[in-house]
Amino acid sequence: MAHITYLTIGELAARSGVAVRTVRYYCDAGLLDAARTPTGHRVFEPGAVERLLLLRRLRAFGIGLAAIEDVLDGTRSLAEVIAAERGAVDDELDALNRRRALLRAVESAAPGCHDQRPESSCRRG
Repeated sequence: MAHITYLTIGELAARSGVAVRTVRYYCDAGLLDAARTPTGHRVFEPGAVERLLLLRRLRAFGIGLAAIEDVLDGTRSLAEVIAAERGAVDDELDALNRRRALLRAVESAAPGCHDQRPESSCRRG
């Protein structure tokens, strides 16, 4: 029978580069499984390091916790979640491009908007 060497929360934090309070948050959110020692301290199986690193990478991409939970529990594939996030970013970029085009149109149509002097007609007051 193999013996599992559990990691303390501090060891897990150190190995993953994630703050202890963040590890606690992910545990409380149900994204990381922790066992408890008889004294109530959280301990983790070694596989928690890879899970936490994946979680951290996905958060760095701006992916929400619900989607991350879906990936971690196998409800959705990583590729599916990444594609959905990329689609959301594309939609945001489209909206920003439309906004920029509208601002340019207003700027070019309004007399004096290119003038940077304080008395310019584009400024209030």
